[in-house]
Amino acid sequence: MTYDVRRLRLHGLIRQIPHSNTYVTMTEGLRVALFYMKVHARLLRPLLDAGDRPPTSVEFRRALAPVDRVIAD
Repeated sequence: MTYDVRRLRLHGLIRQIPHSNTYVTMTEGLRVALFYMKVHARLLRPLLDAGDRPPTSVEFRRALAPVDRVIAD
C-alpha cells in the first residue's frame, strides 16, 4: 500500500495533509478517476460482457481472448 500511495502522490493525484496519515484527492486525481470510471462503464464492461454471449462474432471473441488471458494472469 505504501508503494501505491507514494506513486499516486508523486504523480500529483493525491496529497498528504501535513502531520497526519490522511490524504486528499487533487483535482487532477479526480479527473483521472472519472476518466477510468467512464472507460470501464462505457467501453470495457460492454465489450467484456458481449464476448461471452453466443451472438457475438467469432472474430470479436478472438480479439478479446488476449485481453482475457492478461487479466486472468
